[in-house]
Amino acid sequence: MALLRSFVIGVLAFSLLAAACSDDAPTGAVFGDGEIPETMPDGFPIPENAKIGKTLIDYDRGTTEVLAIVPAQVEAVAAYYEANLPNAGYTIESSDGDTAEWDITFSDDDVAGSVILRVGGAEITQAVIRLTES
Repeated sequence: MALLRSFVIGVLAFSLLAAACSDDAPTGAVFGDGEIPETMPDGFPIPENAKIGKTLIDYDRGTTEVLAIVPAQVEAVAAYYEANLPNAGYTIESSDGDTAEWDITFSDDDVAGSVILRVGGAEITQAVIRLTES
């Protein structure tokens, strides 16, 4: 009986340990469309008038990508991010461009990221936002 009790206690202890060590974190890539992904940090600046297009969450690489279409010129969208990234706690590492394209890189303690802006038409900017967990 003592042997059976020891065996049952051992199995229970192993089961609890295995459950505690199991990783239920998602893996792989998840594509979306039209909504901010769940992995986008709270408070990350997105222009109010932006339309969210295609999105990607790559859980294995810790990367989130969002395509946003903004009804404004590239320079205006760049100015928005230059003002709002620091207000949201991000440090701008570089920001450079012209009326047709603009590239911004930024970081904080948790992520490194970029905003790539390109002309998408008259008064339209395509913004590709990429965040990678640090």
